[in-house]
Amino acid sequence: MTEGKKTTCPICKLEDSSVEREFDGGERITINCHRCKRFTITRTAKTIVERRNLGPKLSAWIRNRNEQRAEVPLITSETLKDLQTGIPEYSPREKQIKLLQNIERMTAYPGNEVLIVPKYDIPLAWASAEEEFRYYVNSLIGRGLIYTPYPGDFITEAFSVVITVPGWDYLEQRERHIEERTQAFVAMSFSEDLKPIWEGPIFRLLRKPVISHIGLMPNRISTA
Repeated sequence: MTEGKKTTCPICKLEDSSVEREFDGGERITINCHRCKRFTITRTAKTIVERRNLGPKLSAWIRNRNEQRAEVPLITSETLKDLQTGIPEYSPREKQIKLLQNIERMTAYPGNEVLIVPKYDIPLAWASAEEEFRYYVNSLIGRGLIYTPYPGDFITEAFSVVITVPGWDYLEQRERHIEERTQAFVAMSFSEDLKPIWEGPIFRLLRKPVISHIGLMPNRISTA
């Protein structure tokens, strides 16, 4: 397989993808897909994915990693096992929220128009098809969270959307709610004698995966 050569994405089956780079004599390849974006996959994992047609969820996971500017995902036969069981099944309401959050991530400033191309942006809503994706966009419009500056373009291959004021309020309230749910409070005196304990073993314990793994942030409150 030649670098720069057009290929079909083994994940989402989009035909106009390309091989960006090959490693280890073709054992690993980095693919640039208009839908999934960049990812590296081993030959074995590629065969497994193509045979099992794992599709939309894996495509959405890869795209999400790219949108968050994380390290380029490496898909191996081992990671595939974890991904198959670890990637959650989102409800239609949750998919709308995921889409809105991704639109927010793509928005440079309030009022900025974000170009949406349903054919390529299906993973932004963790959708399985373009029809499902358009449904979620239309739902966000119906809820008043986004709007299209040029309504006639909604049926075309590409259109723009803008987050509304209620949309920004919704995102802020949701973020605040999540923040409140991830606070862990430690009741102890502010006595200087106990400061070394807070900064020492207790703090280290709270920072370990025991609590931080589930997304909690320790905060100290005084009992005196």
